[in-house]
Parts: sequence; structure tokens; C-alpha cells
Amino acid sequence: MNNPYYVLGYDIGGTKVAICLAVCNELNEDGALIPARIIASKRIPGGSKQGPDTAVPQMKEAGAELLKENGVEIKDLRAVGVCAPGPLDVLSGEMLVSPNMPLWDRVPIVKELENYFEVPVKFENDANGAVLAEYLFGTARGKKNAVYLTMSTGVGAGVIVNGQLVTGHSGQAGELGHNILDINGPQCGCGMYGCFEAFCGGKSFEDRAKAAARADENHPLRSIEVIDGDIDKLCVRVIRDAAIAGHEEAKKWWDEFCMRLAQGIGIAMMTFNPEIVVLGTIAIHSQELLLNPVREYLPRFAWKEMRNDCEIEPSILGTKIGELAGVAVALYTD
Repeated sequence: MNNPYYVLGYDIGGTKVAICLAVCNELNEDGALIPARIIASKRIPGGSKQGPDTAVPQMKEAGAELLKENGVEIKDLRAVGVCAPGPLDVLSGEMLVSPNMPLWDRVPIVKELENYFEVPVKFENDANGAVLAEYLFGTARGKKNAVYLTMSTGVGAGVIVNGQLVTGHSGQAGELGHNILDINGPQCGCGMYGCFEAFCGGKSFEDRAKAAARADENHPLRSIEVIDGDIDKLCVRVIRDAAIAGHEEAKKWWDEFCMRLAQGIGIAMMTFNPEIVVLGTIAIHSQELLLNPVREYLPRFAWKEMRNDCEIEPSILGTKIGELAGVAVALYTD
């Protein structure tokens, strides 16, 4: 390519909006863009801290500043990618209200940014942006069939099949975190019962542990030494570490977490036959403490052929995935 291909990526979240400028200067053998490098990035306060009337103008200004600071004229910008928490109306380019961003309802983010930058704006939910980032930059690079599970506050998911992002009729496909693992399970934040996220979302797991400990003054989780009786200190890391150290009740909680994660991954394997399942935050911090028991449980939930075809790995992108997700959305061509 004679001219560099500049793109801006936006990752809209509750605590921050990450804005990233990237440049691509070559094509692969299929004529698709190969990401070359991230030039610079900025962050502004996110959607739980301010409404769209304040944040959207800041997003425009921050994007323009990134271009100016790095010697890129707006006329040289080729595309903008936006990823945001669902639910979204991808067809109309609008963000709908989400639990952590109650002021952001029917925000026409695509129209706002297209009118400002005068380039195409591509729009996906944050988990789809994340799987595209893994596909273009990260652990799933070179794979044609991949599943990404965020494994953070909740269980978001993105799916690539035969090199194509799975979006469905209205852009809502791939919500693996809300597959029902147990109809008698705990209530999920989405309102249903027994969702994958209700068992393996970090917030749900911690909330359930704290509620159990508060309901019984003799509950064994209270005896985890590191919390020193402070139930508010119960979290995924504390329970995991106590389980590894041999605390019997913590072992039960961590064992269920790993078993349910294997169940959710097994459903993904049996549905999509991926080459790789990439796991986010909790797996990044836990590594084999999580992956080993998950692999041991997987034969309960997926055929040998599916398991043999599929790697299970933590993301190598780590905290960079938010910045890269918007860029990946901008670069992806379906």
C-alpha cells in the first residue's frame, strides 16, 4: 500500500472509554489489512461516571487530539471501530441501556462519530470486539474458528466461525454467558436462572460467596485466614488461593467454579467445534490453577474429538484487549 491505513478504535465501558489510533501499511495474500502497530491511545471517564451528552463530545475531541498529536489529518483516517457493552441495536448503530450505564439509552453513537469524522464507523458489542482483537492480534491469530470468553465481571463471549464473526439476525448472537447450565441455579443479573455467567461471572461468584457467609455466622468461608473475618474481602482470588492451600470449603467453591466453566466451554465446543477457546481476566490471573481442573472436567461435557481439536488458553493481550478491540472492529471486514 502506498498510503498508510489509519483507524481509530473506541472501547466504551462503565469506568473508562479507551481510544486507540492504529496504522496498517500492508495487505495479506487475501487482500485483507494486516495490523501493523498501535500508535497511541487515550482514556476518558466511562459511561457509569457521565452521560452521553458529556462523554460523546469528549470522545470526538480525544480522537481528534490523537490524530493531531501524531501528525495524522482527519482526511487520512479510513475507518472508526466502536465496541460497547450490550444490549446494542447494531442495525441502527445505537447503544441501548445497560445495567452499568443507565443514562446511555438509544445513543446514536455510529451517527455521531460518522458525522464528526466523515468515515465509515463499524459497531459491535464488547465481547465481539474482544474476539476480533484475539483473532487479529492475540492468542487466536492464525485460527479460523475461535471462541473468546471474557471471564471478568461477567461472562461475555465472541465467536469466529470459518474466519467470520458470528452475529446472528440482529447482532445479538454469541451470548454464551447466558446459556442455562442449571434450571435450578442462582439468578443471573439478566433475570434468568442458572446462566453460565451466574456461576462463573466474577461478580456473581463473589456475591454468592458473600451472601452464603453472611447468612451463617459459622459458615466455613469465614475462616479463610487472609480475610480476617471481613466478608467483604471474599473474592475469586481469595477463594482460589485458599482452595489451593487446602481450605475445604474454598475447595468446594473453586471446584464448582471450574466444573461450571468446563460445562460452559463444553457447550461452546460441541456447538462451534473451535480450534481455540481463549479465556480472559480470571484465567489470565489464574493460569494452570484454573486450566488444569477445567481440562479434567471437560470429558463430562464434550466429545474427545472436539477436545482434541481445541486448545484452551488464556489471552496474551491482557489489559490491552480493550484498546485493541475497537481497532479490531474497525479493521474487520466480513
